[in-house]
Amino acid sequence: MAVRENPPSPFERPRLVAVDGERRDDPELETGGADELLADLDQALADDHPLALLALASTMTEALAPSRDAVLERILPQSDTDRERSELPGLPDLLSMFIESGQQQTQALAYAISRLQDDELLRTRVDRRLGPAMDRLPGWLQELDRAEPIATLQALDPVLAGVNLAIGVRFATGQQITVVGFVDLDLGGPLTDAFVLDVAAEEYLAKWEEFAAEAEQLPIAPADLRARLEAALDITDHTVPPYETDSWPQCRALLHWAIRMLPEGGEEFADRAPSDREIESMVTGFLNSAEAGELADDPDTGPLADALLDNRSPYNDPLLWSTKAVQIFLGEFAVERFMAPTDFLIKFADVLPALIRYGHRVRGVSQGLTDDALRAVREITPQFRAEIQRRRTGTAMSARGIAELLAAQGLNQFDFDLGDRFADGSDFHARIADSMINNLAIKVGGEELLEEVDVVALPDEPLSLDGIDETIADRVLEAGQHIDEACNALLEQEMRTAARRILHDVAVNDPTIFSRRGRMDTAAAAICWITLINNCGNPMLHQTQIPIKELRNHFGGGTPSQRAKPMLEALGLPPSQGSPFDLGDLRYLTSSTRREIVQARERYSARRSGR
Repeated sequence: MAVRENPPSPFERPRLVAVDGERRDDPELETGGADELLADLDQALADDHPLALLALASTMTEALAPSRDAVLERILPQSDTDRERSELPGLPDLLSMFIESGQQQTQALAYAISRLQDDELLRTRVDRRLGPAMDRLPGWLQELDRAEPIATLQALDPVLAGVNLAIGVRFATGQQITVVGFVDLDLGGPLTDAFVLDVAAEEYLAKWEEFAAEAEQLPIAPADLRARLEAALDITDHTVPPYETDSWPQCRALLHWAIRMLPEGGEEFADRAPSDREIESMVTGFLNSAEAGELADDPDTGPLADALLDNRSPYNDPLLWSTKAVQIFLGEFAVERFMAPTDFLIKFADVLPALIRYGHRVRGVSQGLTDDALRAVREITPQFRAEIQRRRTGTAMSARGIAELLAAQGLNQFDFDLGDRFADGSDFHARIADSMINNLAIKVGGEELLEEVDVVALPDEPLSLDGIDETIADRVLEAGQHIDEACNALLEQEMRTAARRILHDVAVNDPTIFSRRGRMDTAAAAICWITLINNCGNPMLHQTQIPIKELRNHFGGGTPSQRAKPMLEALGLPPSQGSPFDLGDLRYLTSSTRREIVQARERYSARRSGR
């Protein structure tokens, strides 16, 4: 689960008419509240544009919706607002109340709300209850089902901090709206804001170009835009605390309504993560540049630049730095995730400005945006240095250094024979033995289970539907078929059994993952990815040990790790889990993985006892 500690900072965009209706936690028709609602509806119906009423319908839909998904309900305590909402009538009953009131305003609202839902049965029920009263609805509302998408647009931030994805919708009466979702690429791809404008998409783009001339406007296929918004929403739905702006999540129902008009089968955001060779080339180019200057003489500059380039969002170009990217790296990543001596870490603040100047020159970024990033470095450096100074100085290796050493020595994922690299080699072996045995215990589900690990092969068992909600059974079976095809082509029988077990447990623990309208082939790719990482170990080595690229190619590209996030949570991993690749269940481990665990257990137990 993504955990957001800071409020989102999407790059600025023009607002013409945003959906900014007040969030209503009590939509019942009571004295006072009913009068206010009727007044709002009178004003909306008097407006000659559909957005006024649709904004109210979307806002009320969000007010009635549960504030958290099934996963969050198991983790976070229920708030007073949630308890109040649980006592409200369900949406079908509330719409019936609106219709049976006999008031044209609430009947129009009921009809509009029903059209925003992905529920054909509910729409049919509302139509039947309205009967002849439908003739009193505004013409555009009666024809709302004939609304169609006429444009899909994207405006990309020049340093890839984020992207505005827009859908132009035209009503049967000729009026248009533009629905826009902002995806924050610096944060790894969640949708952090959305808004709706009462203008055509072309007018929105003209305003955008006037407001942010440096943003790049690129064509995008409707199916691709849908896939990217759905992937971003999936991350957003599992983020704590939720993203909130003056228009989000009030316009959620409108955004989903517009997305459903687009075809399925598109490509999600491309994974821009560079290969090791590409990073080495970037580091070499930087060290030989004028921007590096005297920093190139410091032997730490190369590893620091390597770390700066290798620890970015997979959707960023590592040579491009926004103010948000600077804040994330120096304000959080470098402080919390690197284990290295203080005198090494503190140099990040010296190397990053030079790397920004170099990268932005190479990529042709404007001086203004470069100055913004450099200003962010200057502003956060005092805080960064203070945090680093509070850290305890110690000895550590970078993730890349560990990966290269293990690969060079031909060690498996559970080997960590690094004593020769430290002055206190023998004591280091004993301390590493303690750490590795603890890691092995986490991987299998506890120290007692670690002592009982066997090497019997997983049976070739079919996908079980026991305990799976019948409403999602067909989609789970579809995902299972994709998993079988991938395992038959790339993996082996035990991996297939493990993947089937993981699929079953995810579906039982969080049915909402399969009740959404996402593609089941991408769900299958995520399940296979989880199975591979859980069995094949250290993610630092998966470029050489795990067929991740082959898996992506089999499923037509995409980034399975993003789709896997809610699935990992459904399998019981808490938000604070340091390594999301150890599921702690022997049922998911193949015999070859368990054999390596047994060998490592015996080896490190012997070293620990020799302390």
